[in-house]
Amino acid sequence: MSSILRKLTIDNAILLLVLCMLGWAGNTIAGRLSSNEISPMVIVFLRWAIVSSLLFLIKYQKILLSLNLLKGKIVWLFCMGAFGYTGFNSLFYISAQYTSAINLGIIQGTMPAIVLIGSLLFFKEKTNSIQVSGLLLTFIGVLILVSQGNLEILLLLSLNYGDLIMFFSCFLYSGFTLGLRKKPSIDPFVLMFFFSITALIASFPGLLVENYLNLINWPNSKKDIYLILYI
Repeated sequence: MSSILRKLTIDNAILLLVLCMLGWAGNTIAGRLSSNEISPMVIVFLRWAIVSSLLFLIKYQKILLSLNLLKGKIVWLFCMGAFGYTGFNSLFYISAQYTSAINLGIIQGTMPAIVLIGSLLFFKEKTNSIQVSGLLLTFIGVLILVSQGNLEILLLLSLNYGDLIMFFSCFLYSGFTLGLRKKPSIDPFVLMFFFSITALIASFPGLLVENYLNLINWPNSKKDIYLILYI
């Protein structure tokens, strides 16, 4: 790859962030489309089964060589995969059963604010008035959204069930983001594999619970399969 092409693509932070946001937006829509079609834990299980399998096929040599870099990081790794991936994804797809894609997307906007608070509390990072103002505006905006502009709804705590679940899930992914500060020096795709495989393992209990409660729904149409592959 030429240096110019590399600079315009994989070294272009703005382009990558735009693609990242488009991916998040698409996932929000896909999550909503999966409502009542594929059960949440089936989505989570299949998602990480596919991702971990693909990453292993692509990076299996580096994965095997990187195992020694995870010494002393096993608990951290399982917490990152279980809470940041499986926990967040599970609550995300559960909330998609009860609220709109627009609400899902907007509530996700609280994550930078939560990360900022976490950075202040746990890492004593310095902040400025612009960041604090943005933090306050974010939470005010989300409160207006979930209460539909009705103060009585907030006072009576009669909020939309899906919105509340989505809001709580944001804390899990924000914790994952903060936890990345402790990541070892390792190939990003290899690290993604280890997160994915721990997320896959952590998805089994939820899958068993869905099956026990007769809530489990596996993909049974082309549309369902396309949704899973996109996610």
